[in-house]
Amino acid sequence: MPSRDVDHAKAILSSALVSLTIDTLFFGLFSGACALTLWWLVTKPSPPRSVLGRIGPVVTLAIMFVLALAYLVLDIDASMDGFVASAGNLDSMMHGLTDIRPDTRSHWSTKMTILFVQILLADAFMVFRLYDVWDRKHWAAFTPALFSLAALLAGAMMVAYLFHLEDDITGGARTGLFFGFSFVSSGLCAVLIIGRRIRAHARSGPGKPRLPVLPYLPRAAILVADVIIQSAVVYCAASLGLLIYVVIGFPQARPNWIIGGMPSFIGITTSAIVLWELLAVDAEPEDETEKLHGETA
Repeated sequence: MPSRDVDHAKAILSSALVSLTIDTLFFGLFSGACALTLWWLVTKPSPPRSVLGRIGPVVTLAIMFVLALAYLVLDIDASMDGFVASAGNLDSMMHGLTDIRPDTRSHWSTKMTILFVQILLADAFMVFRLYDVWDRKHWAAFTPALFSLAALLAGAMMVAYLFHLEDDITGGARTGLFFGFSFVSSGLCAVLIIGRRIRAHARSGPGKPRLPVLPYLPRAAILVADVIIQSAVVYCAASLGLLIYVVIGFPQARPNWIIGGMPSFIGITTSAIVLWELLAVDAEPEDETEKLHGETA
């Protein structure tokens, strides 16, 4: 085998190992974060939070966990097929770890469908977070919601294309449109939430947002963490990475490590937002007006 082909094979095998490692690590983190958040939502008394306000995150996180688990199972199955069932034959190993054969194409289509649903859940969650942070003003969430709807339509066409046209494993332009619309939606949500939280924290009168009580961190660090977590800016950055990968690196052979663990990473981000909110609800109000309101409510 020419040295170029050997290097290409090594790149594919290394990418498969890195992808599986990232997926396993993120799923472990998501499992812990999801379990803690669900336990807190179900068992911890929190009068300011309505029943609907609890059921929504519970259902969302439960669905995200099932999808992340299914994605990890597919990753493990593909790795077993490539490294174990095809051991000793480099060509067969490469075929098992990429999308060359019809059965692995089906694997890829299923994984992309899981990622599609997980991203839509995250985008919908972020649009609702924006709506909530902006005091439930519909106009604030209107534009991001439109881009989320566009992502839904483009993603649905992408999935249909992947399952029905096996000669093109990239999904065509629909894939780029899906990730592009999703990134714009999450980016708008992040920017608007960041602006709203910064202005709210800068306010000196009543109505300042509560912050979790974390004695081991200075207040400045908690303020920065609040803005970063509430806006899910890390998820937005990951969405940008996916978009760049789709535009630049998608024609290359899969698996690709940047996609590995993305469903679990989305779950970690969502769990962090819900858990941060729960910690903030338990905190003492920062001003006397809010304290009085809490006592008379």
